[in-house]
Amino acid sequence: MRSDIRTWLLPGAAMVAAAALYIPKGIVPQAASRFRLEPVTADRTDDYLATAPVTASVYAELPMPPMEVFDALLDESCFSWLPGVSGFRYDSSHRGLGATRVLLNPLMAVREQFTAYREGERLDYTFIGMSIPALVSAVESYELQPVAQGSTLLTVRVAMTPRIPVPRMIARPLHRSFTVQAVRGLGGAKVAGGEARTC
Repeated sequence: MRSDIRTWLLPGAAMVAAAALYIPKGIVPQAASRFRLEPVTADRTDDYLATAPVTASVYAELPMPPMEVFDALLDESCFSWLPGVSGFRYDSSHRGLGATRVLLNPLMAVREQFTAYREGERLDYTFIGMSIPALVSAVESYELQPVAQGSTLLTVRVAMTPRIPVPRMIARPLHRSFTVQAVRGLGGAKVAGGEARTC
């Protein structure tokens, strides 16, 4: 294994293994509120996405119209193609602005709240709880634009503030890789291009 890969992969694997100790089996949704995060309000989202300590942006052209992409992002099975993720569980039947849901992952449960909800155009959410004390705050933003032949240009911006500063060599590849894999699975589409930066 190349030394530069080993430098960020091994610490990352250790963090994931440690996270598993925080979630007893069968109580993933409850565990998602064990550690509360500072919510990022809608009026602060764009500024936070530009200035947070760890940020990434990924762009993809998906072979389906914006409304289908939007619906896929809301589906309970969303991101279930990622390792260890089985989808989402909503806290209620509400799916609009202010709705909350839990990412179902036995290693790290996350509770999210929608802060922007414009059908077929934009979906933002802020993290409000986690099962492990890893972050102070975090935001994800999905912007959808129609392009030729019924496809969608999807722009995903993610940002977070770790509770403990994470070296660039660890944060950047882990954060970017997760985001790219998440986007690829949305329409089974090839990511057209991606970029990430870590401040």
